Amino acid sequence: MVGPNQYPDERDLPNFANAVKQYRDQMKTVGFSLMRAIAMALQLRNNYFDDMFSNPSAWMAMWSYPAHPGEEGSSWGVGPHTDHEVLTMVLQDEVGGLEVQTPDGDWIDVPPIPGTFVVNVGDPLEAWTKGLYRASIHRVRSSPNKHRYSAPFFYGPNPKCVIEPLDSDLTRHLTYTPELLLKMPFRFGDYYLAKFQQSFDWFSK
Repeated sequence: MVGPNQYPDERDLPNFANAVKQYRDQMKTVGFSLMRAIAMALQLRNNYFDDMFSNPSAWMAMWSYPAHPGEEGSSWGVGPHTDHEVLTMVLQDEVGGLEVQTPDGDWIDVPPIPGTFVVNVGDPLEAWTKGLYRASIHRVRSSPNKHRYSAPFFYGPNPKCVIEPLDSDLTRHLTYTPELLLKMPFRFGDYYLAKFQQSFDWFSK
């Protein structure tokens, strides 16, 4: 994301900005380690993605979902979607409401587990692996009586990184036609901008 961070006044929340910056830096380290683990799982050398993520497109958000009184499931905090980044690491509170769609089209809860993150695979990783790793379709159901908070951390490569099928023994034989805005190969930054414009059509007007 481009633009200045907007932190509360230091007098209102002392050390808040510093704590967020430290958390962000630690999450970059987590993301880098996860990409090394993914490389090994794909039977690639463990540093395969290192250069691509040496200056990552990494940002976090703090999202608030107000309670929505009424019939259960009558309101959605976020509708069904996949993520634009390679990985999303979600820290959620105890309220719950996150749901993921199974390959059969059913929706299942992703209950909060203290001390853990929910890790979503995004569109670029699906394209990289020719569908071996699928971008998870997910949504957020609003609670009828509890306010929900989550802090997702979005992790992607540098904007100039080219996304094209990996040359791995696990993916080379796969046939895959991605449902993406841009045809492969594409630059991550171009794809991210296209998705942003699709989601916020006022941006391009």
